[in-house]
Amino acid sequence: AGGTNDALILVDYDATGESGAHKQVLATKSEIGSTYGAAVNRKAGEVYVGAFLKRHVGLRETGLSNPLGGIFVHDFTTGSNDIWLDLTSVGATVGTVSSNTTRGLGGTTTPTNDPETFPLIGKVGLGDMDISTDNDTLFVVSLADKTVYALSTSDKSLLRT
Repeated sequence: AGGTNDALILVDYDATGESGAHKQVLATKSEIGSTYGAAVNRKAGEVYVGAFLKRHVGLRETGLSNPLGGIFVHDFTTGSNDIWLDLTSVGATVGTVSSNTTRGLGGTTTPTNDPETFPLIGKVGLGDMDISTDNDTLFVVSLADKTVYALSTSDKSLLRT
């Protein structure tokens, strides 16, 4: 079953056709907001996704000092979705954007204009992410300061930039 609030989905590798039977919703917009980069930690059974600014799509604001720095984790064992880290907490600059409310983002049937974000797409928030082959280091790109941050997956500490 599809839904307008699906934000992170899993599709069977060998799925064919257009049926939603092979689709599993891992996270909703309210849990993670707008995201882009993703990395799978096979050792821990988790997938990380990073906040990414898109027009007409809200960011998760709850629990983050800056919603553009949010890195979220989905645990395949428990099915839970949590904030893994706010990248600004390790000194990253991720840019700024007005709140979802100020941007005029309402319900799924409410028209939006969202002009503020047009010049910011691809310049603020987080870009792609990857994980080391041993699953011990998560690499995350900050689009605002054009820096790759290497983070320990065990304690979330900054290893290097």
